[in-house]
Amino acid sequence: MEHIQNILKNPLLPKQNGNASSASPGELTTLADCPQCDGTGWTQAAFGAVESCSVCQPLRRRQAALASLPKPLHAMTFAVFKPGPGSHKGYDAALAFAHNTLCPWLLLAGDKGTGKTHLAVATILERAEHSEYGDPGRFIVYPELLAELRIGVGDGTMEMTLASYKRTPLLVLDDLGTEYRKGDGGKQSWSDEQLYRLLVHRYNNALPTLMTTNVPTEALDPRIADRLLHKGFCQVVVMQGQSHRSGRTW
Repeated sequence: MEHIQNILKNPLLPKQNGNASSASPGELTTLADCPQCDGTGWTQAAFGAVESCSVCQPLRRRQAALASLPKPLHAMTFAVFKPGPGSHKGYDAALAFAHNTLCPWLLLAGDKGTGKTHLAVATILERAEHSEYGDPGRFIVYPELLAELRIGVGDGTMEMTLASYKRTPLLVLDDLGTEYRKGDGGKQSWSDEQLYRLLVHRYNNALPTLMTTNVPTEALDPRIADRLLHKGFCQVVVMQGQSHRSGRTW
């Protein structure tokens, strides 16, 4: 039988969680540089148990959060957001949502450029920095979601794709209603139906969901609007003020 010391030298096993490493999570730039686990993400604890590496876990959380965000959005944190008279309520609500002290759903409404997307992204980045708040979340722009689902219709993966968004612990859905189209003769369109299926699942399971829109709730599918207006379940904050992009005041 192989000696226990030889087994523990096996490079495929997690490193033992000792006190030899003095690295700070903030000092790591790549996972492979982690002196605690050599990039495996796991360390060996007492009695042969395996636990998540405490040194590189923050970097892993941040990388996972950034994976769903377009690169131009990576710097959109709460720290750099400058709330004005028409956006401070949105700032406060988004920060509370990030810290799990708000109701399950948050809708940031208002005209273009008022900071809705910035606050939605900041929520994910805030949660990525603080593991006590849970899963950082998954970001998707509504038209991109529909594009993914349409591709899935062709290759047979639509239901699997939709299910992944239904079940993600926290979903950030940006530009809700951008491609909204009423069906002819009072019938709901295909995109309406997929959005309803996504949101009704998350509603029924009280899964945290943050949405942004510049479309009035009354213009949305009534089945969705009714849930967005559920007091105590979804907080709606209307943001106003000068556009961060064009400088125009709404």
